[in-house]
Amino acid sequence: MKNTILYIILIIAFTCNLKAQKQININFAGNINFGHWQTPQNITVTDTTNIFGAIQNTINKKVPIFSTLGTIFINQQKDQTVIPVNKNAISIHSDYARILALNGFTAISAANKKIGEYGFEGLASTTDALRNNGIMFAGIRSFCESTIIQNNGTKIGFAAFGNNTYTISINDSVKIAQTTNHLDTLCDIVVIAFSINKKDIIYTKNNDKKHPYMRLAEKFAQICIDSGADIVYGDGEDTPQSLDLYKDRLIMYGLGNFCTPTCNKYNEETSCAPIISVNTYSDGTFCNAKIHSFKQINNRGPQIDKEQNAVRIIRKRTQTSNPETRIIINDDGTILSKTKSNTVLIFEVLNEGQTHLGKKYKRGAVGPNIFDCSGFTSFIFRKIGIELNRTSASQYQQGMKVNKEDLKPGDLVFFRGSVSRHIGHVGVVTSVDKTNRSFKFIHASNRGVVIDDFAKSSYYIRRYVGATRVIGHIGINE
Repeated sequence: MKNTILYIILIIAFTCNLKAQKQININFAGNINFGHWQTPQNITVTDTTNIFGAIQNTINKKVPIFSTLGTIFINQQKDQTVIPVNKNAISIHSDYARILALNGFTAISAANKKIGEYGFEGLASTTDALRNNGIMFAGIRSFCESTIIQNNGTKIGFAAFGNNTYTISINDSVKIAQTTNHLDTLCDIVVIAFSINKKDIIYTKNNDKKHPYMRLAEKFAQICIDSGADIVYGDGEDTPQSLDLYKDRLIMYGLGNFCTPTCNKYNEETSCAPIISVNTYSDGTFCNAKIHSFKQINNRGPQIDKEQNAVRIIRKRTQTSNPETRIIINDDGTILSKTKSNTVLIFEVLNEGQTHLGKKYKRGAVGPNIFDCSGFTSFIFRKIGIELNRTSASQYQQGMKVNKEDLKPGDLVFFRGSVSRHIGHVGVVTSVDKTNRSFKFIHASNRGVVIDDFAKSSYYIRRYVGATRVIGHIGINE
C-alpha cells in the first residue's frame, strides 16, 4: 500500500512540476484557394470532400493545422447580390469551408491580399463560413485581429497581418508589437501569420542583395519574435521560401500555395505544396520540424511528391538567403538546429531526468537503471554532451557558482551529507519559484529518483551548500 501511495505521489510530481517540459506539435500549410475567376452565381459546388485525401495518411489530424485563406467565401443563396470590387476577384461557395473543417484545419489567416475583393459583405460572408464550421481565424482589422485556440490543454495565441485596407499592416510595428505582446501574456504559444502583396513591396536601389520580399519579411518576423511570438509563417509570393531561427524561434518566410486546384500556371516551384510539422517546447523554443512534400496538379488537390521537391527548394533558398543560418534541412525533410541553445540543452537534460523518475538508489551506481546522486547527474548530463566529474564534491568545482536567488532550471544544487560537513549530495533544479525564493529539484535519493520541493524539506534546507551552472560554461562533446 505504501509503495502504491509513493508511486501516485511521484506521478503527481511528474505531472505538476515538469509540465513545462512537454513538446507542442503544430502543422502549417500555405494558401488554400478553391476559388474561380467568376461571380458567385456562376460557381458550381463540386464534390471536393477528398481534395485533401493525400494528406490524411501523412498528417496526424489530432495536431492543429494552420493555413492562409486565399479566397472569399460567398453564400450563394444569401449573397447573390454581392458585387466584386474588381473583375478578377476570386470567390467560392461557403460550403467549401466545411471541407477545411472535415480535414482538420484549425486556424486560418484571413489577412490575405484577396480579403477585400468583395468589400465588407464578402468579408462578413467569409467569417460567417469559417465560424459556422468551427474554424478559428484572425487578421481582420478592428473585427478579429487575433484569437486564442485551446488544444490539448495548450493555449495558442494567433494573429495575422497583411497589406490591405482590411488588415493590420505589416509595416505597423507598434500595433504588431502590442498585439503580439498581449497574446504572449495570455497564451503558452504565439503563432503569427503574414501576407505580403507583391505590388506593395518597395523596390529601392541599395547595396542590400536581399530580395525586397525577404527584407520586409525579416524585419516583420523579428519584431514579432521580439514581442513574444514563437512561430512566424508567411504565404511567400506563391512559392516556398526559406526558413530561419531567430532567438530559438522558427520563421517560415513562405509556404507558397497548398491547394489551388483551378490554377493553370504550375511550374516546378508553384506546384510545390509543403506542410511543415513543427515541434516546439512549451515556452516556444524550437525543438525540430519536418517538411512533408506535396505537389499540385490541375483540378486536383495536393498529392504526395516522391521527388521531395519542396524539401529541395526550401533547403536551397534557406542556404542562399542566409548562409550562416543555424537551420539544417536533411534529405528526408527533417529540420534541426546546427547548434543547441542553452535553453534547448536545459529542456533536454530535464526531459532525460524525467524518464528515470522512480528508479532505485544504490551507492556507487551510475545507471542506467540504478543510480546514486552524482551517478544520476553525470548520466543525464552526458546524454546532452556535457561530462561531469564522478562525485558530488568534484562536480561542485565545475561550471560557474550561482547564488540561490539567481537559480535557473538545469542548475546543479549541492548539499552536505547526512553525517558529514562536506558536500555529499547533488540534484538538478527543475523549476524556480522566485516569489517564495525557492525551487524544486530532481535527484537520486535513498527514496530513488524523485522531485523534492526545497522549501518544504527542512532536511535539505539545513544542508544546502550552494549551486553551479554548467550549461553554457562547460563545452559540449559533439
